[in-house]
Amino acid sequence: MIGKGSKSGLPGALQREAGDLMKGESVLPPGVRAASQIKQFVMARTDDGSGALKAVLCQIVDSETERVATHRDTPLDALAEILDRLLANDFLLEDFVRRVDAHWGAMTMERPYFERPGQPPHPDDPHTRDSVRRALRALRNAIDPGTA
Repeated sequence: MIGKGSKSGLPGALQREAGDLMKGESVLPPGVRAASQIKQFVMARTDDGSGALKAVLCQIVDSETERVATHRDTPLDALAEILDRLLANDFLLEDFVRRVDAHWGAMTMERPYFERPGQPPHPDDPHTRDSVRRALRALRNAIDPGTA
């Protein structure tokens, strides 16, 4: 006979199997949890009125699963590596800016202002190479003050 308060039967088995999940532990795998922490940091610390830069940077974080998993205990180190790579390579930065511009255009349903080599940026362009570089440097500096 099963006494009152016994951990027998299906409910008891489920509670025993849940173990740490019932004690407040995260149910997310460490890599997913690290990516989520990075994205929260990006959303809170990036100066980007339209949200397009934040969105594209979060897409990159989602695509960098190996890098993020490598730094699952120190997720901002993964973000620092991503930012360092973008800031150190003009080709990658230019591609990033184009993706941000395209995302902005899709969000606003307006034609994006893509910068052209040798020409000044359009005066209404919210995401120029220089403004994006400044935003990424500021975000990098928020991780490690004095690095960007």
